[in-house]
Amino acid sequence: MNRSVVLAVLVPVLSMGVACGGDSSDSAVTVAEGESFDTLASDPAGSVATPETTAVSPPGDVATTTPLSAVNTPEAVRAAIDAGSSAAAWYPRLTGISVGTGLGAPIWFVDIDATGIDADYTARNDVASAIATALTDVADVDTMNVVARWSDGQVASAGGTTTSGGQLADVVALPPAPTTPDEVSAWLATVFGPGGLVALGADETWYASLTSFGTQDYGYGPELALTTTLTAADVWQLTLLQAALQSTGMLIESAGITGADGYYLSLGGGSFGGTSEPGRTGYFYPAR
Repeated sequence: MNRSVVLAVLVPVLSMGVACGGDSSDSAVTVAEGESFDTLASDPAGSVATPETTAVSPPGDVATTTPLSAVNTPEAVRAAIDAGSSAAAWYPRLTGISVGTGLGAPIWFVDIDATGIDADYTARNDVASAIATALTDVADVDTMNVVARWSDGQVASAGGTTTSGGQLADVVALPPAPTTPDEVSAWLATVFGPGGLVALGADETWYASLTSFGTQDYGYGPELALTTTLTAADVWQLTLLQAALQSTGMLIESAGITGADGYYLSLGGGSFGGTSEPGRTGYFYPAR
C-alpha cells in the first residue's frame, strides 16, 4: 500500500479567549505535497511503502508490530500507539483520539495537553507532528487528516495522508474562483451547501451559520464582510469556515468574519487574492 504523506508545520489557529477585534488568524488547513500556504508549510515525506504490518518507531519509541487490517478505528489506533509509543516524549500529552469530518473530509482529532509549552510553538509543532506521524504510521485507512485540539483551546492541522484520493480539486469538479461577495456565497452553496458537491458531516454547523455576504473598507481597500451566528467559543466551526473560504481561491484580498457575539476575525496576509486555485488548500479526500 502506498501512501502520500504530508506533515504540516503546526500554527495556532483560534483560541477560546480571543477578544473582539483581534488580529488576523492563520488557517487550520493541510498543505498539499509540494505546496505552501501562508505560514503553514509542508514537509512532504513522499510515497511511503506500508508493509503488511507496521512498526511504530519514531525517535525514542519502542517498536511494535500490529496487523494493519485491525487498526482502522480510534480505539485500535490508540491501542497501537499505547503499545508502540509509550516511551516517546510526546506520549503523555496525547489525551484522546476521535474521528469526525471537516469540510466533508475525514478528520482524526488528537487531543493534546499544552501544559508547559503553551507559548512554545516550536515545541507544539514537534509534539503534534510526531503524533500525526504515529497515527499515519499505524492506521489502515484510505484517507486521514490529523487535527490537533490543544488543551488551551487552540486548534490546528497537523498533517494528512491519502492512498487513493487527493485534495478537493482532485476529487470533484469545482466552480471557478469567485470575484465578488455574491460569487463567494454561490461558490460555497454549490460546493458545501445542501445537495452540493460535498456532503458536510452532521456536526458541521459552519455553513448553516452564514447570514450575509457583503463588502467593507476600513481604509485598506475593500474586503469581504461575512456575518455568522457562530461565536468565539465555536473554535472548530470558525476554523472550518476559514478553510472553506480559502478553498474557494477567491480573488478578494482579505475577509472579515463577524460573529453573533461581536467577535471579529480578520483574514488576510496573503490568504486570498488568487494565491491558490480553488480546492488546492485544505484537507485530503478519498477518491470518488
